[in-house]
Amino acid sequence: MIELEHQAKVTSQILFYVVNDQTRNVASMIEVSQYAGSNRRLIVVLNPYPGPDHQINGEKLTTAEYEDLQNAMETVQDLIERQGIPVFNSIKVAHVLCVDTTAYSALIPLLTLR
Repeated sequence: MIELEHQAKVTSQILFYVVNDQTRNVASMIEVSQYAGSNRRLIVVLNPYPGPDHQINGEKLTTAEYEDLQNAMETVQDLIERQGIPVFNSIKVAHVLCVDTTAYSALIPLLTLR
């Protein structure tokens, strides 16, 4: 399964990532940062953790863990945006853009910080 996932990521024209409060997302944040640095076409949705009392799979985050995860997400967002890749906070909006690759190509210059 891991090899199949790897092949899908290597051959995909656009990679769609959602980093939200459902998991800790450590591997996903590393992966999306690596792909952003490799000039891959990415669509990224980032939704911050709601607060230090947040629970993931019934386990409450410690204050330190919350701060580390939140800082990591902010760093990833900064890195992605510096590569000219827009970051969305809505899966629905990002999905529409992903489906219409013509819109993706036309809108990227308008949505980036460059």
